[in-house]
Amino acid sequence: MNNTSDKKRQVRMITFFHDIEQNSELNVEPNTCRQVVNGFLALEKKYNVPATYNVVGKLFGQQPDLIKQIIDAGQEVAFHSYNHQPDWNPKYYADEIHLCRRVSNSPRGYRSPRAQWNQNTLKTLWELGFLWSAEDDVRDEPYFIYEGLVRLPISGDDWPLYVGHITVDGWLESFANFMKTRRYVAFGTHDFVFCHSMEERMCVYESILKMAVENQARLVTFSKAADLFRCGEFPNDGSLDTISSHENSHKNRLPMYLVNIGRRLLKPFRSFSKKILFR
Repeated sequence: MNNTSDKKRQVRMITFFHDIEQNSELNVEPNTCRQVVNGFLALEKKYNVPATYNVVGKLFGQQPDLIKQIIDAGQEVAFHSYNHQPDWNPKYYADEIHLCRRVSNSPRGYRSPRAQWNQNTLKTLWELGFLWSAEDDVRDEPYFIYEGLVRLPISGDDWPLYVGHITVDGWLESFANFMKTRRYVAFGTHDFVFCHSMEERMCVYESILKMAVENQARLVTFSKAADLFRCGEFPNDGSLDTISSHENSHKNRLPMYLVNIGRRLLKPFRSFSKKILFR
């Protein structure tokens, strides 16, 4: 019985992501953060791993070569607010999304600073053409959170490592545990966190990539994960039908029966859905 349960919960997809902030208030040098990005890209190229880079919007104008470097490496670029204010609060939420869209219409997804957002965040994202939102969530698998906006739940990142709650070995172990218990894992880093003890932390990140590859998990960007869910290819054991309580409640979520109807209708046209239906 345990073997059946383990098989049912076996991870099917993993998304690796990086929040690129270059936090000046944390006394890290932008050039050091760029070295961290170089390290991420080199390892991902070595193991042929796709990843999503959630970049603070102002860097699109200040460092266009950074954006080009990530895209030229074949990785996805998304937004992580525009300014990433240290006093992040609801008065910034919608305005920051509008500022992001002014610098580029290309990114399809968004991740809020500190995983703090509200209903207006979701509404603004959908109205401005975003297709996914990646945040901490009470659920652990993708779902429609507002109209056609897909929520991609975050499993874990390196913040506990930064604040000293775990060691690098504990961080590696946390990823291994997610792989054992979740069918979708979104696991990430911050550039400024890796500015400290860079060599040691890069070695652990390499071990994490190797673990994912050796376990033959399906490795996808956030956009790919959202597309697979939207087209009905993400496995559903019924767990997505249960609506959990959460302080960020969502009254405008599509009813599940409509979601399932949409999946069935879209499946024959999944190769065209991104271009025709969701742009």
